[in-house]
Amino acid sequence: MGSKWKRMRYAPLVGLMGAALAVSLVPAMASADASLLPGVPEWAQDAGGSEPTELKAQATLPSTYDLRNDGLVTPVKQQSPFQSCWSFGGSAAAESSILSSAGMTYADTVAKGSPLNLSESHLVWFSLHPVTEADDPAQAGEGIHLKSNDINAAFNNGGSSILMTTLYAQGVGPLPESAFPYRGKNARTTLDDYNDDPDGTVHRAIEEAATQAHKSYDQFLQDYADAYTGGNKDAAYASLKGQVETNSRENMTYSDQDDWSLPETDGMGRNTRLLTGGYVLKNGNYLPDYYLGEETSPNQDTIRSMKQELLNGRGIMLTYHADQGKYTSSGEKGTMYNQYVPERLPLNHGVCVVGWDDDYKVDEFISASGAKPPAKGAWIVKNSWGSETDCEKDDLGNVVSHKKYGINDEEGKGTGYFYLSYYDRGIYLGETVEFSTNLAGQGAFQTMQYDYMPLQSDFHRVGNSEDVTSSANVFKPEENVVVRSVSTQTGEENMRVTMALYALDDDATEPTDGELLARTSSNFEYSGFHRVDLDNPIDVKAGQRIAVVSTASKVEPDGKRVYEASANTSPSETATNTCVAVVNKGESYVYTNNKWTDWKDYLAAENLEGTEVDNFSIKVYATPGEPDPVDEGKAIFRLYNPNSGEHFYTDNAGERDHLVSVGWTAEGTGWVAPTTDGKPVYRLYNAYAGDHHYTTDANERAELVKLGWTDEGTGWLSGGDVPVYRQYNPNAVTGAHNFTTSKNENDTLASLGWKAEGVGWNALSAG
Repeated sequence: MGSKWKRMRYAPLVGLMGAALAVSLVPAMASADASLLPGVPEWAQDAGGSEPTELKAQATLPSTYDLRNDGLVTPVKQQSPFQSCWSFGGSAAAESSILSSAGMTYADTVAKGSPLNLSESHLVWFSLHPVTEADDPAQAGEGIHLKSNDINAAFNNGGSSILMTTLYAQGVGPLPESAFPYRGKNARTTLDDYNDDPDGTVHRAIEEAATQAHKSYDQFLQDYADAYTGGNKDAAYASLKGQVETNSRENMTYSDQDDWSLPETDGMGRNTRLLTGGYVLKNGNYLPDYYLGEETSPNQDTIRSMKQELLNGRGIMLTYHADQGKYTSSGEKGTMYNQYVPERLPLNHGVCVVGWDDDYKVDEFISASGAKPPAKGAWIVKNSWGSETDCEKDDLGNVVSHKKYGINDEEGKGTGYFYLSYYDRGIYLGETVEFSTNLAGQGAFQTMQYDYMPLQSDFHRVGNSEDVTSSANVFKPEENVVVRSVSTQTGEENMRVTMALYALDDDATEPTDGELLARTSSNFEYSGFHRVDLDNPIDVKAGQRIAVVSTASKVEPDGKRVYEASANTSPSETATNTCVAVVNKGESYVYTNNKWTDWKDYLAAENLEGTEVDNFSIKVYATPGEPDPVDEGKAIFRLYNPNSGEHFYTDNAGERDHLVSVGWTAEGTGWVAPTTDGKPVYRLYNAYAGDHHYTTDANERAELVKLGWTDEGTGWLSGGDVPVYRQYNPNAVTGAHNFTTSKNENDTLASLGWKAEGVGWNALSAG
């Protein structure tokens, strides 16, 4: 088992809002003496005894609900000028969840002078850039590497809510918008672009539109001219220029011609990746697939789950196919105010669901295609394409979210919301997040982990059988810590997970070789990330290896309990990026076929070409422990007998004074030895020669005792960074050994015929 140190970083806090969160802890970790089930290893024993629960119908749900009515929704934002919808949908869901967890409304945060507003820039930048040497030396390079040389490529790469969950699970973020606003370093706007270079701005706009239409610049312009200006390209250009100018003024956003990159450190010298706002991810729930296999009707379990999560106060980050004309309804009720797509089109957008209406009528869908859903009902969706009702000045006095889009209010202004039919075939999956502040409430905290690579394909699964399968990660803190939470990841719904924490023996080669400190079992309704808080935090000393073992299982319809472990996977290369997983020996382990195997060795045997598989998503969250008392040490006195030539060493001042009284010369303090932690230095006496000897070698001590020397026990302890050199005089009968912290004295004696025998032991300091 690897013995390398696992470097950790504390997460500095950046305030989100003036809110205190009431923390609800899970049941305490059970003690290790629970009765054992036959055939199940100690670490996999169920600490609670209950069976995994299944998704089932909730109590009667209301026919309509809207998070906005409870004040749990923040204002609509504008993702332009980039394709970073996923971060806006995810942040919107996180904002609603945080408000709900804090027991506050958005209006409450405004009244306190700190409106809740999360930074999408921080989320995008660090989700789509790998960890660095400064972040975690052992895992440096892990994560997504974008192929584009464009400094702003991350913002146009696209993504999913899983990127958000991966980052937040690391104890990173979410951060307030004020820390990293959604704009470039120079706060340049689209109006600045147009005013400085009108024709260049128009040319870029036409090129972008042509690319989206899969046409050349000239072909697009000619087609536009044929459709609107009688084939006159100059008139067409002038028309488009007018539109660009109007849009730059009326729908101004920050410019993509600016540098949006984030610095490695902030103004206080803190690592910007590792900052946190204090709200730490507790659960990242991947809701069941909206459509199962080839089914054409939505999964009713998913619909019920989504409604229940909304009632729990959590927005839902939803990925779907966003149509912008054929299947959307526009008119007096708004611009693209609802959508029903009857085809299974590929996903291309991320939004936040904030409510539902079972009674939303089929006849409300009046799109150009004429397609109508088979039954009534729709989700209420918050988009990130701007709003007329929510737009307001930012900290620089700019209005960058103004746009007429979505359902109109009573005054005919676009709200930025739309209705999405329950039966829209372009819906794929949703995710919710839950936060707590119990870690941040303890001050700075750190996360021990090895899994920074986000999930970009399916899980790599091990087991899926009745044989116990477990996964484990081993960590070694560099300083005293207090373990407060452990986490794992489940690859399927309705899993029951037993988590066990071990303090490993010094010679441990497996993650269960040691003392079982705690064990707990929990049901997790959804797949995804799950953090379990300990009611009884555990103190761990620096250098003490600890292991967290996760055993996940579920009961199949036939009543069999099936075990499975899973890890994140990603294609090694996609069209826009390469992905790297850094898996080192001694980090992760898997238990299959009644034995533990190092995960690196296991993956090597799998020979997975073109696929990156990460370490297990098992983490430890800890706060600083109490520092060990400073060992001031004690003086070891050095004396010299001018008659015999012997040097004598003792920590006893009374013994020193007696020897001085009978003719020995006190030579002061030879060195300072530790008083607590250290290796014993044995003291022996030869009654025939009247000589003393000192050694840390128990075998040498035993041999001298066999030859008639008297074992006088431990003289002092060896410990510290200062070497105490040992020299031997082959010509002396007494005083044959000398010990000194002075390298000069060591070398001088060696030049006079003494034999330098290296370092005898260590001391805290020289005399």
